[in-house]
Amino acid sequence: MSGPPVISGAEREATIERAITIRGEMDAVRAKLANGSLGLAEALNATDPGAAVNRLYVVKLLESLPQIGKVPARRLMSEIGIAEKCRVEDLDSSQRILLIAKIGQ
Repeated sequence: MSGPPVISGAEREATIERAITIRGEMDAVRAKLANGSLGLAEALNATDPGAAVNRLYVVKLLESLPQIGKVPARRLMSEIGIAEKCRVEDLDSSQRILLIAKIGQ
């Protein structure tokens, strides 16, 4: 049984910095959704595979919308068949279409 991978201090620092950057980008996406400057359709159809929005959990994305709360977000995901821990990048095209149709953005 092997232990955790051994990485140098510099590699660890770089990984931490990258994580902080991605977290900041995800928070910015959620803020844009909350204030209406970014629509759900735009967020779900991000073409860049490395975009921060793709790393967000779908439930967090939905909760960021002004008219959706925690319970309605989970109900909607359940209706469509989206798992609780699903990320935006894991959604298939039919799930994206259904989310946009149900929310109307």
